Amino acid sequence: MFLLALNYKMASILNFLTLLQYYPVFSSTQMLKFATKIQYMTPRFHALKISDVRKETEDTVSVAFDVPASIKDNYSFLAGQYLTLKATINGDAIRRSYSLCAAPYEQEWRVAIKQVEHGVFSSYANSVLKKGDTLDVMTPTGNFCLHPEKKAQKNYVLFAAGSGITPILSILK
Repeated sequence: MFLLALNYKMASILNFLTLLQYYPVFSSTQMLKFATKIQYMTPRFHALKISDVRKETEDTVSVAFDVPASIKDNYSFLAGQYLTLKATINGDAIRRSYSLCAAPYEQEWRVAIKQVEHGVFSSYANSVLKKGDTLDVMTPTGNFCLHPEKKAQKNYVLFAAGSGITPILSILK
């Protein structure tokens, strides 16, 4: 009963069922591990400073974020996951999700943002954002991930077109 109440406040039922697979019998130590895992699994926003804005093409910028050491564990990611960015633009809270284009081993949180016609956030990112600015950035999410098996030698073929290449870059690296 306590576990369900704890989970209900901290994460979704899906996360609870997933963790239950890993911890079918709970000791007090396992309970602490369980609560810690839920904390990291629950997506949340943090204000992150932009460490770099790079013009990649005529209509695309990549934006990198400085993740403080105190919350780095929250921002660990798998190749293929994405970040949701939030900004107030013209008085409106705007959220957009962009795939990470860095690989996890690079310890860089970088997304590419292609400007689209009439795109509120993409226009803002391509014309206003600069190094030193702060954006609200959600912890990484998404299930389009590669789970490589170190023992298994495999060949991978990756296909992408247009801006869909972004998660593929992370997986490829």
